[in-house]
Amino acid sequence: MAASLLLAATPSSNANAQTVMARSRSPVHRMLALARRGEFATAAALGESSLDELPSSRPLDADACHLVLTTGYVAIRAGNRDQASRAVTAYLSRCERNGAPPPANAPEVLRIRRVLAGAPVSAVYKPIASPAARGDAGSRTAPPPPIALSAGGPGSAPAAAVWDNASAGPNRRAATAYIEGDPVALGLDTSALARHRELCIDSSADACLVLYRGQIVQEWYGRRYREPMPAMSSTKSIAGLLVGMLIDDGKLSGVDVRVCTYLPDWCTGTRVHVTIRHLLTMTSGFPTMQDARSVSGATDQNAHVRALTPTSEPGEVWAYSNEGVQLLSPILDVVAGEPIQSYAKRRLFEPLGMVSTQLSVDAAGHAVLYSNMQTTPREFARIGLLMLRHGAWQGKQIVSQRWVASSVVASQALNREYGLLWWTAMPNESRFASRGYLDTDMQVMPDDQLVIVRMQRATGPVGVRAAYAPAAYDIYPEFVRRLGGRVP
Repeated sequence: MAASLLLAATPSSNANAQTVMARSRSPVHRMLALARRGEFATAAALGESSLDELPSSRPLDADACHLVLTTGYVAIRAGNRDQASRAVTAYLSRCERNGAPPPANAPEVLRIRRVLAGAPVSAVYKPIASPAARGDAGSRTAPPPPIALSAGGPGSAPAAAVWDNASAGPNRRAATAYIEGDPVALGLDTSALARHRELCIDSSADACLVLYRGQIVQEWYGRRYREPMPAMSSTKSIAGLLVGMLIDDGKLSGVDVRVCTYLPDWCTGTRVHVTIRHLLTMTSGFPTMQDARSVSGATDQNAHVRALTPTSEPGEVWAYSNEGVQLLSPILDVVAGEPIQSYAKRRLFEPLGMVSTQLSVDAAGHAVLYSNMQTTPREFARIGLLMLRHGAWQGKQIVSQRWVASSVVASQALNREYGLLWWTAMPNESRFASRGYLDTDMQVMPDDQLVIVRMQRATGPVGVRAAYAPAAYDIYPEFVRRLGGRVP
């Protein structure tokens, strides 16, 4: 997809499925779909007719301004300089305030103006990949040649796989076999799956994967996809599972144990009252740190967080804290009797066939528990399946049912949407999630037997992009709409 494609505004969190469908049929969405196929002249003609229908009143609303600027983009790509110039003029005169362009859109205006000033289009915009290279010819394309799979199971390249760059596609050696499900045969709504795929593309995702009843029913990879992929802050949910497993193994007596039991330097002042439960529930008293106190830039991240002091009494304030989660790293090293990254590999990743997955480590060799586990979409989805199956995998209880259940319900009254390093079931629906930066998330929907993984390594191209959430949340239930909304 072109680096500068401008995408439709995201519906509000309470938008229903009809709103999402309406947006998918909007002129902007249709223009961008045409642009992805390189049909710029057709897109420009659609934009021109849509501009004629704009209201005469000023100022234009956000959607209308988006339409104007998108028309300018497709017009300049089509070589229609006059139309592009008129679109930019309309945008500048009817959308901006006090002579200052909206920051997100300013780069696109500059790109159009560069071409209008005589710069070659090829010097300003990247070429559009062919539909065959992107997999736009249909919902599925032929994958690379089959590769034998390790960790059991016959190897076969999946018919459901779709990626934009075969050399950057998923490594079949790094995942045990999945069944490739046929959405039509399974009774799923293929139009909803198609809208989800478009949203993945439009939101700059690098990969999206949908499992239904443990079968892959949608798999898409973008041109930027490379393995391994960082799980971002979804890694926190893995840290939560490791705590539960250590309790199951009898190595940890429970979550109400004080931190100072394992870290003697935490046995004074406010710190003496902090428990493992506080670290799991974001109530340790650490604030959200985005300054010099942040753990992210530390060479020895364990030493860094051990030197910090909470700014409020534990249990009194809910604050999202990387530092609080990282404090689990030195504790779990002691509890496990080995580096927690080794324990995670032996007790969690290897039993699930996650042969490419590992926790990141800092320069001092300590496991990073708050972010950037290295994995793949297929392997990450196995954690979702584990949760869906109440902690069991191939007849073996990897983590107790009780811990799984406790992880995904409200763990305290300060933030009812947070469990034990998992985001809890949403009101009036069966869904819980691990969440990370750039919507690198895994959604688990037990009632619908769905696991949805979206991953993104870095920020997308400059320009206004479609946000994945919350629009995707309106699409998920549509996958099983033909089944009456629930698994039969």
